[in-house]
Amino acid sequence: MISGLSADHQMWETARLATDFRVTVFDNRGCGQSSIPEGPYRLEMLARDTLDLCAKLGIHKTHLVGHSMGGHIAQIIAATAPDFVDRLVIACSEPTFSVISQLATSQQIALYDWGVPLEVRARNYLPVLFYMPFLKDSERVESYIRSVVSHPYPMTQQGYVAQTEALRVFDTRALLKEIRCPTRIIAAEHDLLTPMAGSEFLCREIPGAELSVIPESGHGVFIERPEMFYGLILEFLNG
Repeated sequence: MISGLSADHQMWETARLATDFRVTVFDNRGCGQSSIPEGPYRLEMLARDTLDLCAKLGIHKTHLVGHSMGGHIAQIIAATAPDFVDRLVIACSEPTFSVISQLATSQQIALYDWGVPLEVRARNYLPVLFYMPFLKDSERVESYIRSVVSHPYPMTQQGYVAQTEALRVFDTRALLKEIRCPTRIIAAEHDLLTPMAGSEFLCREIPGAELSVIPESGHGVFIERPEMFYGLILEFLNG
């Protein structure tokens, strides 16, 4: 399972999948407990990191799940290492970096530059990360903020900038026809960061891909509607 921008392996509720599968999660370069080499990064580098890690672990063929940036990386792996991927789940992803994502990440980098505290940065990001029902639920919002602020390995500015640089230049459009494995695209109905149009494009371009839309949710759908999110993954991987 491949995480998104600034997210480490703790974003995943692995217990929801572990009864059916051996689940492998990790931290991309630049975040969590992984090293933070100087940028610029490219998503092809992060894809190679994933393949190299799996080779070390003796994983030579697997189902692959990626959310957001992790979904972008998963596209590259499935297209360039087709024998490695059995089934593919791409969630809240797109073929190029959306305008809103460019603006939102630029704002986050500016807040880093100004020395704004982590809690303020996290609250600033809420409107583009979640949809209305979640945002109106103060208990869930505060629980999310506490999890961000108390994280033992918070995202550094160097790592955030380097990962964002990779996102700003990635383009998988020419690769999508090369993806041959069974593929499920999961979209969040009200995702601002990776809008529905990106998921629809992936579904049209990846041969045989199917699209599942989770209603009343935003980019953080795995937090907002985890039962449906993980249910769609399990249903497809067990198909």
